[in-house]
Amino acid sequence: MKAFIIALFLLMLHQAGYPQQGTEPYEDTQVNPENLRKANPWWQVYSFTAGAWFPQSNLGVLGVHPAIGVTGAYRNAIHEIDLELSFRFIRTPGDYLVERGDSLYSLHYYLGGHIGLGYTRYVFFSRRWEFGPHIGIGYDGFDIANDDGSGNYDYLSPIEINSFDYNLGMRFHFYFKDGTFLGLVPKYHFLHYANQGGSSLFGNAFSVDLQIGGMP
Repeated sequence: MKAFIIALFLLMLHQAGYPQQGTEPYEDTQVNPENLRKANPWWQVYSFTAGAWFPQSNLGVLGVHPAIGVTGAYRNAIHEIDLELSFRFIRTPGDYLVERGDSLYSLHYYLGGHIGLGYTRYVFFSRRWEFGPHIGIGYDGFDIANDDGSGNYDYLSPIEINSFDYNLGMRFHFYFKDGTFLGLVPKYHFLHYANQGGSSLFGNAFSVDLQIGGMP
């Protein structure tokens, strides 16, 4: 799964670009949604993201982690459907326990990842601003060891702890004159990590990401 996320991440980095000069997303049609639909066909948007992931409740044993990612979206003036890829890194602030076989292991390694699909319905428009509610589903997880293929961590197999991710949030965009935008995307993630026999990972997470992107 990690290799699949990395491959998609690199592909989206390759496709990502900045908008053409002189692109104004809404021009003078920002008031009437029907006019927006007629004036703006569907287009592609790519963005880079950077932010932080804040686990709650018992999941807090993993600590706060920085996150970087890419987003590829297909949208019109009202609706946006996006594919989101991100990675989280740095070791946990304290050790957590995992059970493998009949043994408990105290670990601090952490490399997290998220792949998901999201939908945003923009409800406010102006020449420079837009925002709307966001809903998403995805796959979230983290590695408990650095599996380099040497077999040194076979005793910790499986090295991934995973969860379904259902998330809700908002998406805010501010546009510059060339069509490039800055975005803010806060989300609340509903998670269920299974770590039977080890540290309780019961809890959800809150994330905040900054975006910079535009049309290729």
